[in-house]
Amino acid sequence: MTALADWLAYILWQSSLESGVFALVVWVLSGCLPRLPALTRVWLWRAVALRFVLGPALVVVAGHRAQPAGSLSWLVVVLTSMTAVVGLTRLMFDARLMRQRLTATTLCDVWDTVRSARNVGLPQGVQVRWTSAHESPYIAGWREPVLVLPRGASRELVTMAAAHEAAHLKHGDLAWNALAAAVESMFLFHPLAWVMRHELSLAQETACDAAAMQATGVRPQQYCEMLVAFALGRTPCWTETALQGTAATLKRRIKHAYFAKGPGRQHSWALVLAFGVAVMPVTRPADTTKLTLGNRSGGGRFNRVIQVSSPVQVAIPTSNRTTP
Repeated sequence: MTALADWLAYILWQSSLESGVFALVVWVLSGCLPRLPALTRVWLWRAVALRFVLGPALVVVAGHRAQPAGSLSWLVVVLTSMTAVVGLTRLMFDARLMRQRLTATTLCDVWDTVRSARNVGLPQGVQVRWTSAHESPYIAGWREPVLVLPRGASRELVTMAAAHEAAHLKHGDLAWNALAAAVESMFLFHPLAWVMRHELSLAQETACDAAAMQATGVRPQQYCEMLVAFALGRTPCWTETALQGTAATLKRRIKHAYFAKGPGRQHSWALVLAFGVAVMPVTRPADTTKLTLGNRSGGGRFNRVIQVSSPVQVAIPTSNRTTP
């Protein structure tokens, strides 16, 4: 059992290290390239989420060998399991809270509002519902998405909000949000897992902002006024991708709205490189089975290697070699 604990603890440590290195590289790259297209940024952070998921399997495939750590290994495994249970419990609580909020909404009976939402790309199978609560528009539900709009919003605001949420569906953000939330819950002890989820959510919002402005044809100033109008109605649950944000994230979204641009020629190459790194081990297992010893005074090349009783291989220089 101790060997199993050592193996599990080493896999958790090594995969967390490699995934953290990849997340740190993407984080630094995003900070150094503020004009990076939002959709490119989205896929870079999705590659980070995928790296966290595949990390343990990649460590096993790479052939890393665990070092005995005794009771410390059990401590690592127990603490990691406890944080995972806490994270998954919080995830289930958020999902239950979202279901309760959806039961308080009513079906939208204003045809003009529904038609405005359909004209900007909202699929026919998505219901449009009203909410009387003071909250921003959001879309919830993975298998059967529902668009929730605040009752009494103007037609212009409804059109921009619907275009934004339709872009979330087009980009598949609901499924990726669920994956990011699960990764954060399983790696609740890892600060860069929190960074991954936050940066992925922000990148998705900025990408949908650009898509909404393109679909509606509004100017960035008009769209940013809509963002500020809905900023007070925060909806933090993981099952949605709402027009939300604190002051810091809202500031970043407004900044990106004025400099929004589509992915360029380098978009595909960046994605291929990112996902290629995401499925490759960052480090390789060290090979400690070979050790070469030589006579510095001889300075000659080692031509013969003999096997001794220990796992260490000793190289015999030419000057000390005897002929049988």
